[in-house]
Amino acid sequence: MSERDPLYALKLAEAAICISAELPDSSYPRKTIHNLRGDACKEQANAYRALGRLADALRAIATAEEQYCKLPHAGIGLLAVTYIRGIIQYEQGDLDAAEHSLSRAATDALHFRASDRYMSARYMLGQITYDRGDYAAAAIVFETILRYGEEQRDLLWVARASQAIGGCCLELGKYADANRSLHKALQLFADLDFGPEVTRTHWTIARLIFAEGNGSQAIFRLRRTITEFTDYEMLTDAALVAVDLAEILHATGRPREIPKVLSNVVQRFMEAGKLTSALAALAYLKEAATAGAMTTELVAYVRRFVVRVDREPELLFAPPPPKPL
Repeated sequence: MSERDPLYALKLAEAAICISAELPDSSYPRKTIHNLRGDACKEQANAYRALGRLADALRAIATAEEQYCKLPHAGIGLLAVTYIRGIIQYEQGDLDAAEHSLSRAATDALHFRASDRYMSARYMLGQITYDRGDYAAAAIVFETILRYGEEQRDLLWVARASQAIGGCCLELGKYADANRSLHKALQLFADLDFGPEVTRTHWTIARLIFAEGNGSQAIFRLRRTITEFTDYEMLTDAALVAVDLAEILHATGRPREIPKVLSNVVQRFMEAGKLTSALAALAYLKEAATAGAMTTELVAYVRRFVVRVDREPELLFAPPPPKPL
């Protein structure tokens, strides 16, 4: 549920935490009671992470670790803690720390002969390689995972790997390969009822469509993607799509539509009480668009800030420094 409906997953995890806290220690074996409590907090961390609440996710995973450490022997629970902490570090932008945690998780998974958990860690290591700009190397990692999914007849792994390969091919300019992989992922995620991943795949397809030269269709799809992420309360993702849409509207000669797009996202942030400096960054971009001063460099600056402030909520927005004469 963390991937299908993270808000509902959080409610489930919170209920599990309340129930496990009420279970009397004297009535259950030590292994059972601490596993139950650790698992509940671990899933709370997963849900928080999916919702972009990374500080809450770190607190929850630390509590899970405390429970698992009370077990007589280290087990799969601590492996999961290392893996989830690595994902959170990745989403906080600390790629070196994330790589360390995820490499350790992969090693531990091999020790426990937990092949699926090993592939999960490998998948995230592939994402780190992608973020470092080595798209060809990342594609090789994801192709390995695709073969694993096909061998295991695991449609979710096939969908995830296909989505990732599609993104790599887009960056490498292999548009036909990207189109094939992304539509394969789209169909599988839809069949599996993974709504947020369907939306995420539509986002990449929209970027592909724009790269192929169809700006109006890309704009239509990105508008729908913003609405869907907003409905899932995944507001940072919605904001990032809005920034992509603003860039495409600017590039296709439709700058007058940008202020309304950004105003709508700002309004949803405010309604949800997500009062971070992302609001100031989006408002600054809106004013630049209104004044006819929006540039590709400014869009990239705001996009980077929106990602960063989601990881560091206390961060304050400052306009980019003026270019030297």
